[in-house]
Amino acid sequence: MNQRIVIILILLLICKIGKAQENIVIRTDRDSYVGGEELWFHINNHLIDSNVTSDLSKVVYVELLNGNNIPVAQNKLKLNDGSITSFITIPDTISTGHYIFRAYTRWMRNINKPDFSSKTLTVVNPFSKNAYPKQVAQSVSISDTTNSNNAKSIRPTKKPSLSIKTDGQKYGNREEVNVSLAQESIDLEDITVSVVKKGLVKPERSISTYHNGTNLIVNGPYEGKLLPEYKGELIEGQILNRDSGLPIKDEKLVISFVSQDPIFQFSTSDSLGHFRFVVNRYGKQEMVIQPYDKDTTKLNYKINLDPGFSQYYSKMSLPELSFTDDEVKLLNKAIVNMQINTIYSAHRPDGQLKDSIDLVAPFYGEAEIITTIDQFIELPTMEEVIKEIVPYTVLRKRKGEYSIKVFESKPLYPRDGETLTFVDGVPVNNVESILQMLPSELDRIEVVNVNYYMQNEELGRLVCFYTNKGNTGSLDFDTRIFRQARECYRPGYTFVSSDYSSLERKKSRLADYRNVLYFGSLEMSEDNKASFSFYTCDDKGEYEIIVEGIDENGCIQRSRTSFEVK
Repeated sequence: MNQRIVIILILLLICKIGKAQENIVIRTDRDSYVGGEELWFHINNHLIDSNVTSDLSKVVYVELLNGNNIPVAQNKLKLNDGSITSFITIPDTISTGHYIFRAYTRWMRNINKPDFSSKTLTVVNPFSKNAYPKQVAQSVSISDTTNSNNAKSIRPTKKPSLSIKTDGQKYGNREEVNVSLAQESIDLEDITVSVVKKGLVKPERSISTYHNGTNLIVNGPYEGKLLPEYKGELIEGQILNRDSGLPIKDEKLVISFVSQDPIFQFSTSDSLGHFRFVVNRYGKQEMVIQPYDKDTTKLNYKINLDPGFSQYYSKMSLPELSFTDDEVKLLNKAIVNMQINTIYSAHRPDGQLKDSIDLVAPFYGEAEIITTIDQFIELPTMEEVIKEIVPYTVLRKRKGEYSIKVFESKPLYPRDGETLTFVDGVPVNNVESILQMLPSELDRIEVVNVNYYMQNEELGRLVCFYTNKGNTGSLDFDTRIFRQARECYRPGYTFVSSDYSSLERKKSRLADYRNVLYFGSLEMSEDNKASFSFYTCDDKGEYEIIVEGIDENGCIQRSRTSFEVK
């Protein structure tokens, strides 16, 4: 693309996003947890002071921080139409105490006084040394221990804007509960529902998201020039000369991931050695960044990546944790429920369902030639594999160095075109290291025997080796190449409640002691109504249904009702 056009587009984007301040709204399934449990959350990205979805940032970062601002869990997620539902598993190694669950976009980090959205949550870990505080308060409740920062996220209303009706007030074990909702006074967006054991959700007056304001601890450089992640996760860093420490400019770099669906992207370092890639990957993957130039013998370099998560934290200390006797009894029951559920959860199909992730084809599409290794007799060396069974591919040796050449079946291209070789999606210039691999490690070899172009760069023909385990096998990498096990997007999940619609399941001897019976988002109909259903579990007692939506000012409106399981 013409450089002048690129500059104009960037200026237009800056004009558009300069006024676009985002606000993350957090909803969690409850406010009190047991170590080892799942923390379910629903996140929306809106323009600030509204319920209008922001289409600027496609990535959200979530963290669970302890009282010392140390992350005990971190995830990044790709938003779908500005929202996502997922969960994190609270580590069973952390101490009992208050924790901060916060969420933000990269674009929000540009503000000198970050405006991250957060919630104060309580975690009780029966396996830690301080399972409960030493002093058990008789007059201070869990609901009084949240912070009192500038909280505007949940707005109490005299008359609830959402009415909740159940088809009964008392239910038996494993009985269906049918719930209908009606929106009465104002239009709300992004409706979420949580059904939990009573006492695990704090009173409305104390549940809030808060803004960090000016009380900050800064553990890194000022984050004032970050672009929004409009198309995906931005991976940025700097390439430096290892000897002098000076930046290396105008170096063309490539990024790839060890995988069966490889990507291949270019980025050229600027005058300060900075580079940038945009990627959309899921799960834990090995990332590789290296110079594109095949001859790097004279390039003594190192690569430093910028941190993905914010280094800004609140100075505000969390309140001291204390419980009443009644709260201790309730939490003890929740702990027992968690332990019972953990034992039987492996035998039940409910729990969670991973949202579908679009399958990604290799960057080169479908290869013209695919050779599946196990369809042929076993050959002892990679050299024989290439010579004997891979069509249109030859192995050459010149001045003691091997190279792989690919030619077209018809004389449409010169026979002496360049060839780029990959192993499990990673470009490998040293053919000798490929020849040292064992043929038994290979699954297939894919060949693109026409010239392939990307971003005005002629890659030549492509030969792609894929191992059985998809982990580059025994390949001996250049030690200078930057390799890192990277946590990419965590997928969205759907909460799956137990289903006792069949007599067989209802009479099942598998114990069901869930602390959370239902969690998810709902779509309201044109007449502002919705309905859902779920089944009770084996634990008797009171339960609450909490319904929340976001009003036109970006505030959470909440309605709640309760029922009993006898």
